[in-house]
Amino acid sequence: MLTCPATDDFFRSRIDHMIDLRHPLAVLSSRMPWQQIEASVAHLFVRKARAGVAMPDLDLFGEAPVVIGRKSNAGRPRVALRIMIALLYLKHAFNESDEGVVERWGETPTWQFFSGQAYFEHRRPCDASTLVKFRQLLGDEGVEELLAQTVNVAVALKLIQPQELQRVLVDSTGTTPAIRAEIAASSASAASLAQRFGITPATVYKWKNRSSVQDGSHTAHRLQTTLTPAQEHVVVQLRRTLLLPLDDLLAVTREFLCPKASRSGIDRCLRRHGVGNLNALKPATPREPHKRFKSYEPGSTCTST
Repeated sequence: MLTCPATDDFFRSRIDHMIDLRHPLAVLSSRMPWQQIEASVAHLFVRKARAGVAMPDLDLFGEAPVVIGRKSNAGRPRVALRIMIALLYLKHAFNESDEGVVERWGETPTWQFFSGQAYFEHRRPCDASTLVKFRQLLGDEGVEELLAQTVNVAVALKLIQPQELQRVLVDSTGTTPAIRAEIAASSASAASLAQRFGITPATVYKWKNRSSVQDGSHTAHRLQTTLTPAQEHVVVQLRRTLLLPLDDLLAVTREFLCPKASRSGIDRCLRRHGVGNLNALKPATPREPHKRFKSYEPGSTCTST
């Protein structure tokens, strides 16, 4: 039986046979020092081993403690570190939200190739909340350092024009609170301060106009949603009238209202409108009152007919 020579897996296609390997992301993927980058942040994600339980063991010399391992409660496996680093770069380079970058990752072969995947998988790499936790573990300085390494390689190889990465360069600027305070108190020009600290003039103006040198919240003032107010109204009415579960409501929404609707987006919409709990929407069925046992005279027997 002949097999397709373009893949080692009969049921899946290799990404390097689906894309143009001259694509900027494909070239950048082969030039990035992934091992060094992963090693620099790997210590933040080491999973601590659980200690065993000491059990007594009797032998010829008396009682001796023996460590017995116990079952791990670690839960589902973590997402590969390279995928998380790649998602962080793709989010900033293409100006995507957390929800948008994980959705687009499952539809873009070049993004998956950049993340180290050999085979294309039409799925999300992780939840958007996982990317938020990843940034929190890295901290602001860690995020800036990772972005700076990736951007520097891309610009050095001239794969992407610097103006296309302007937003990434601004976000990856390594400014500490002390530097920001010095910028805010300085009367020098923005150009001279930018050259002195190795940052962009836009960053200088930003910290001169800020009242605090601490980083603000990265949460959007208005959460992004793929549904219009009219579509949200239809979704809420379907929930209330048909009492559809979340997965069934998602299928109906994608089929007739918005093909790009996500499960998490529908869930947030239902919670905002107070219809997130399906059991609370169902009508309460009245219970039959409890019947009292019939009283019998002492010594009598009960026969069933």
